[in-house]
Amino acid sequence: GGVTFKYKRASGPDGFGGDMLVWGGRGFGGRVDDPKIGLMAQAGTLNGNSMALNLRMGGFTIEDHFMKDTRLKWRVNIGGGTYELKTRRSSRHINDGSFAFAEPMIVGMLPMTRHIVLEIGAGYTFCGVEGVRLEGLFLQTDLLLGRF
Repeated sequence: GGVTFKYKRASGPDGFGGDMLVWGGRGFGGRVDDPKIGLMAQAGTLNGNSMALNLRMGGFTIEDHFMKDTRLKWRVNIGGGTYELKTRRSSRHINDGSFAFAEPMIVGMLPMTRHIVLEIGAGYTFCGVEGVRLEGLFLQTDLLLGRF
């Protein structure tokens, strides 16, 4: 398993929006050549001038290599999350709720050592959220520690 950093854009009402850094963790198991199933959790905050968006996501992750190329693989994250959009001064809730998501992505692997691997990927978040835009493209890096 390891740490995850995701870069994505988010937006909301009244011109609120911007670049969001979402961080978290991911753990998985399985033999080297088999498909891997694991768990993932991520959280992030986007602070604007007058509003702040808090995001929490968690779920399952499934991944496997393309053909026999061990440096390129596909991954799908599936799960649920919560979001909360509030004013920064008075902490008044503008919008909040929960959602289900699916995130297909393509991932490239850069082995650093036998026990450290850097993964860089791009994907798309599909989710049904009203009042806040979370759906869209993202870039993600994972720093994995373990036996590979």
